[in-house]
Formats: sequence, C-alpha cells, structure tokens
Amino acid sequence: MTLNTIKPVPKFKVLDEDTDSLSAIPLAILPLESVTLRGLLMVKNIHMQSVVQLFRDSSTGAGHVEPQHLNKTIGEINSNDMDIVSKVGMLHCFDVYSLRISLRDLGIEVNDTKFLKLSPKMQADLDVYVKPFTAKLVRSIYGNDADSSQSTDISQMLRDADPNKALQKLKTIADKLKIDLPKVPVFLEDYGDIYLSIAYYRNKLELITPAIANFLAAMETIQNNNQLKSNPEIHATAKRMAERAVKMSDVLSGRFTLFSQSTDEMWNNMSAEKFADFKDMVEKNHGAIGGILCKLEVKMNAWHTKFPSQSTVGAGRFADFLMTDMRQGF
Repeated sequence: MTLNTIKPVPKFKVLDEDTDSLSAIPLAILPLESVTLRGLLMVKNIHMQSVVQLFRDSSTGAGHVEPQHLNKTIGEINSNDMDIVSKVGMLHCFDVYSLRISLRDLGIEVNDTKFLKLSPKMQADLDVYVKPFTAKLVRSIYGNDADSSQSTDISQMLRDADPNKALQKLKTIADKLKIDLPKVPVFLEDYGDIYLSIAYYRNKLELITPAIANFLAAMETIQNNNQLKSNPEIHATAKRMAERAVKMSDVLSGRFTLFSQSTDEMWNNMSAEKFADFKDMVEKNHGAIGGILCKLEVKMNAWHTKFPSQSTVGAGRFADFLMTDMRQGF
C-alpha cells in the first residue's frame, strides 16, 4: 500500500456536555477500529441500562441499541470492538473521575488523556467551590503574603516573569510540604484535581436536589391517594422508591461531610503524605459516588421530563410511570 492510498483516521468532535456527563461516554475516546462506532455515544437509559445511541431527534426521540446487538446493526464491528463496548457497558457511571479508575482496571486506554478531564467551562463553573481550598493551601504556604484572589489553577502561582522568583516559590512549597522540588508541580496538579472532583460531584447533587424533592412529593401523592391505597404493590413501590431516593441522597451528603472533616484534619500540620492519604480516600469513593449520582440524575431527569408541571398531574399518571419505568434499575 502506497502513502497515497492510506486513508486518514477520522477525528470526531467530543462535546463538552458529554465529557462532563455522568451518564454518557463518547465512544470516540476509546481505542475502537469501527469508524461508525467512534461517532456514537453510549448512554444510560431510563432503566439504567447501557445502550449505544444511534441518533437523537427532538421529534422522533432516540435510537438505542444494546451493546450485544451492535454487530447486527453495524456490520463493520469486529470482535475486539464488541469486547471493549461490552466491558464499558458494564460500568455503573461514565463521569471522567470514575472512568479513570474503571478503564484502567479494564485495561482499556483512551485515545487522549484530555478526554478524562472536565471541560474548561465546567472547571470555570466549579471555581467557586474549589477556590476556598486553593486559598487555604496558598495561605498555609505563604502566610499573610498569600493572595486571596488566587485562581483554582494553583500552578498559576508559579508563573512568574522572573525565573528566580518562580524557583523560590517552588522551594517554599517543597520545604513546607516536605517533598522534593521536582515533585511540587505534580502535587499542585493533584491537589487541584482532587478538590475539583469533589466540587463536580457536589454540584451534580445540588442540581438534582429540586427534582428529588418533586419526586418525593409525587410519591407521597401516590401513597395518600384513596383509590391507589387499594393496590398494595403500587403503594409499597412508591414508599420503597421514596425511601431509596432519600437514602441515596443522604449517603452522598455523608461522603461530602466526611471529605470536609478529613480536610480539616489534614490541615493540622499539612504535608504531602497527609494529602496522599486524603487523595487515596477520595479516589476510592469516586466509583460509588459516581454510580449513585448517575442513577439519581438519570431517574430524576426522566421524572422531570415526563412531569415538568406536577400540579396538574393526577396520582394515577404518577403511578403508571413509576411502575412501568421508574422502578426498573432504581
């Protein structure tokens, strides 16, 4: 084969909204050979099943196919692609922090590590959550000389037009944290990233909290409806789903409280070693937190889409949707 006959591998645009999603993964980030497959998304459907989205249209809906049936729809898919998609489809969530660990455990490398980072816009939106922790690190190192306006990009404090000043800053951090000078940039990157992950998850929970409240109100409506009380299965399901939503939300809040408490403890004689322990604890929780949040987000968004205005909906319609779609995979 001559160079003139070699066809370039198409590059597919990965949208920020998909990179920042809990429930979608652009297949373009995976080492797949199928050109068609690389242009598609894998998403979690309302039943929390992983499906490949062939198309999505505002009027006709979405076209989904289960991973095991892909080779019947896209003939060019080989067994290796099928294996990768099948393994990824078994994951509970697709957020970048969970994927870092899950894909590594599966032995699947992404085409570019930039795909396992939040979009610049999302990082900017989360700045308000991360900034207090950045400021705390800066104050710990520089004391009263710290700049309270520091960005969450804490490596920015090393950017100085004067190389001697930049080097002195590095040495100050290294001495304070008791680490070797070459390890400082890695520490700063890890520090910012771990608090960004916490901010990301906390923000996701805050965004769906109103939808959770609406769902709980609807479950109460079902349980208090005189006609539906005669159906023990519906009544029990509404009670169980409400309890499950509350428990999942409480578990997430509990993890965030733990992180906050652990942060306070870490700052008693702060060191790189203490941060490494904290980082390890948070990363071990990424999969569980991501999985719970993904389920809550998919279910609550589905409920809100179905009932954008619940005041005009009767308990019967609530019950129908609960029994046909909401309880599956919840």
